Amino acid sequence: MKSLLLNVIRLLTVIILIQLINVNSSFAQAFGRNKVQYQKFEFKQLKTPHFTIFFYPSESTAVHLSACMLEKWYTRYSTMFGINHPESQPVIFYASQADFQQTSVIPGLISQATGGVTEGTMNRIVIPLTGVASENDHVIGHELVHAFQFAVIQSVRNYFNNFRVPLWFIEGMAEYLSSGTLSPLTSMWMRDAVVRNDIPTFSEIEKDMHYFPYRYGHAICAYIAATWGDKTLGTLFSSVIKKGWEAGFIYTLGMSADSVSEAWRKETIASYNNVPSNRNHSALTGRTLQSSKDINLSPSISPDGKFITFLSARDLFTIDLYIADASNGKIIKKLVSNESGDRYESLRFINFSGNWSPDSKHFAFVVFSNGKNAIVIEEVTTSVEKRLFHLNGADEIHHIAWSPDGRKLAVSATEGAVCNLYLYDLADKSTKRITDNQYAEIHPDWSPDGKIIAFATDYPLKEVNDTIPVGTMSIGLMNIENSTVSYLSVAQWANHINPHFSPDGDDLYFISDPDGIKNIYRYSFKDSNFYKVTDVTTGVCGLTELSPAMSVSSKKGKIVFNVFDKMNYLIQVLDSTQTRGDTFSCDYKTYLANVSLPPKGKTGDFVDNYLLTSDTGFCPEIYQGVHQYKPKLRLWYVGQIFGGITASPFGVSAGGQASLLFSDLLANHILGIGLQSTGGWQNLGGSLAYLNQKRRLNWGFMINHSPYVTSRVLDQSDSINVNGTITPVRNTTIIGERVYEDQIHGFASYPLSINRRIELRGGYLRLGYSEDAFIVKSINDTLNNFEQITIEPPSALNQMQFSGALVVDYSYNGFTGPIKGYRYRFEIQPSIGSLFFTDITADFRYYKFLRPVTLGLRFFSWGRYFGQSDENRLPQAYLGYEDWVRGYGIGSTEFSGCSSEDGSCPEFQRLLGTRVAVANAEVRVPLLGNDQFGILNFPYLPLDIIGFFDGGVAWTASEPIVWRLERRSDQRIPVFSAGAAIRFSILSVLVFQFYSAYPFQRPGEGFEWGVLLAPGW
Repeated sequence: MKSLLLNVIRLLTVIILIQLINVNSSFAQAFGRNKVQYQKFEFKQLKTPHFTIFFYPSESTAVHLSACMLEKWYTRYSTMFGINHPESQPVIFYASQADFQQTSVIPGLISQATGGVTEGTMNRIVIPLTGVASENDHVIGHELVHAFQFAVIQSVRNYFNNFRVPLWFIEGMAEYLSSGTLSPLTSMWMRDAVVRNDIPTFSEIEKDMHYFPYRYGHAICAYIAATWGDKTLGTLFSSVIKKGWEAGFIYTLGMSADSVSEAWRKETIASYNNVPSNRNHSALTGRTLQSSKDINLSPSISPDGKFITFLSARDLFTIDLYIADASNGKIIKKLVSNESGDRYESLRFINFSGNWSPDSKHFAFVVFSNGKNAIVIEEVTTSVEKRLFHLNGADEIHHIAWSPDGRKLAVSATEGAVCNLYLYDLADKSTKRITDNQYAEIHPDWSPDGKIIAFATDYPLKEVNDTIPVGTMSIGLMNIENSTVSYLSVAQWANHINPHFSPDGDDLYFISDPDGIKNIYRYSFKDSNFYKVTDVTTGVCGLTELSPAMSVSSKKGKIVFNVFDKMNYLIQVLDSTQTRGDTFSCDYKTYLANVSLPPKGKTGDFVDNYLLTSDTGFCPEIYQGVHQYKPKLRLWYVGQIFGGITASPFGVSAGGQASLLFSDLLANHILGIGLQSTGGWQNLGGSLAYLNQKRRLNWGFMINHSPYVTSRVLDQSDSINVNGTITPVRNTTIIGERVYEDQIHGFASYPLSINRRIELRGGYLRLGYSEDAFIVKSINDTLNNFEQITIEPPSALNQMQFSGALVVDYSYNGFTGPIKGYRYRFEIQPSIGSLFFTDITADFRYYKFLRPVTLGLRFFSWGRYFGQSDENRLPQAYLGYEDWVRGYGIGSTEFSGCSSEDGSCPEFQRLLGTRVAVANAEVRVPLLGNDQFGILNFPYLPLDIIGFFDGGVAWTASEPIVWRLERRSDQRIPVFSAGAAIRFSILSVLVFQFYSAYPFQRPGEGFEWGVLLAPGW
């Protein structure tokens, strides 16, 4: 363990590896969760005219189709933006969301809600394939817009103005160019906004993330395209980048952004103002079981109709699985927590569809476990896990349906990014695939007699033409005995999802949108007619267009379902007497009217045309060969280069810092180079670091040369003879020590799970020293003499160091620091060579969330033990470091507070030691935040008010602790402080803390003020 100052200086020299790239939480900080690479991905390269595609063999079939989609979108966008990519665009495909979450290309943990990423430094597109062709096509189209946007940005020399571009414009443009004017999902959001009289301005959308930037941005871009022309969007984006936000609008559209905002608001209100609201009509919309205060998704009702399970974010940090009374919605308990555990990493919640056993005693759901999806069966009353198993051959599991006899599960799952149906036998644990084609089969459900499985599929039922969108979902009915399939469809343009049989098997319920608004429909097998069961203004819908949002009690006939309401999701219930529905009529014009974004009846002149164009035959022989991936390093990042001039008692010098980061396209290999100087060749430092993260075991090495300067001051009283008079004189000795640190070491990190890892490190360290000293003599505070003296520096240290650490992190962060959970780190580091000693670190932190207040507790101990642990050539730790015990900072010490008259200061010296122990307690109150976490809704500057109590003690092997609670003492007693602080976050990147601390062991000195740039511990 080095001194805190040494660690800070070292951090500057290796900032390229630790701070700038944040490639792996194992090496970026003492804590943090882990990205675990469970699978061994052997990537290949597929070349097309405009893309270099990276994939692994199991997804070959789906990737070749995706390559065709990429070239199709490229042709469209190169016309739209009026530019071509200067070089081959890299695209990395993963076969599933579980595989995607293991990628090294995108640093940090990846949410389940992330469907794709385009990063700008190396302009890589990274996409997990879903098994549904229409979803893949949309994500590919969306992400490629971002690639073109980056190309525009990079073509502008001075593109500072692009930081002013709001997220809604960036994402809205990508949504519009990949979805067009006809959008059931965005239209649903706009209807909801008009019904509740909340149409935001451009600036309100930018500031408040409740106005989902994808949906609102899509609507705005559709309005701009329909008013000024589709290709105007590309011109507008380029103008905004070059000229700035306001000037770009005026230059391109001839109107200010505020004027366009007001025009869009008026047009949106006029377009939806005549929409009838059936919100309070229970016969049409059902009775509310869960309000829209929290996110409530994927309701599933038990066969006996007594209970429902659903996903909810009511615990703020995670989306968990709850069970509630189906009669009144009262929460019974949290059935499954999404907080990471050792048994499985997390609960799957995107497109989630669990299912009850026929006896209503067990519930089956999908989790992420060991890098794959797995099915868990849990006993509902006891919350005891009965079984966890993977489905042989399946990469990703979407939906589950329990057979009426309880012996089998029908499962929708992907293999090689192609979605099919499987049967899993619970008794003999065997798996059988019952469909095998390129089309998606999702949302399975069994008929009461177990002879038929209903499902949603994108199998084409119509001839593709230029007026009806392709890729719509219909209902398939498979006869289990002979595997024949028949199909149902209300209208060829409508999507049909989430089928469920009635208890008697005479009816089939499903969600569809033949009139452009998603509602529940019923098909009668007896009279072969369709009936409309609900009439919701917004829509019966989950998070995505294909998310399951309905469940039918297989014995009682009750229906529970999601309704989009106030930018959130209700859970409604219909009793069996309310599920018959009415006859209805619909036509394509009605559908268009309800899914078209304002201005109604007017569309863009380019985008909708290419979206309605047949995909048939668009993919000629575009492949230019498949090759094994061979990594090549290329420049990834240039760190901030800066320089300056510093002055000190030792002279004036110039210094600076520069860093470069290199990586291969898959980020398996990362190389960092850094240079640092504080003036002169003797102060030139540098580092070379390498990290290999191709496999689960991440490893690397670092070579480092770091000179750094510390200083200390000795103050002594003396006397001299001035003209025969003995005169008091004050001798101040300023000692400057330059330490040269040379080291080479290797490191490795092995994640046991997302929450636990083992860290290993070992290598050689040399510490060399040189010292300069000056004596300043003053009489009555007036300089009398200044002279330089020579001090023999300590001899160099040569050490071999080894360390091992266990790191565990189950905490959750707020805006300025952790607010829930716990984490700890235990590390031991023996060192042999010139000296023998062992560093031992123990750090435990606990956070109790008492919504919205957090109680934080920390105990930290570091010590150098055994052998020459007190050797004076080794730096000591300083207890008054502001992140340990506030109020005792180095700069706060006054000589007037020292009890000794010989120039030493025991009150300061007791804060230095080769061993320290620290205890902290904080009460954190989020004054400013959002409406979920904050007393006041002001998310632009999240701010916590903090009350704290700090305590600690420093000691050495030869100077043990004196356990006395005293305010005045010259011994090594514990020191304490208490006070208040504010901690706030700027741009979600920088966290500042301003504090006022009263140090109890410095009586008479009053409160100390300080500032700290760091998140809360």
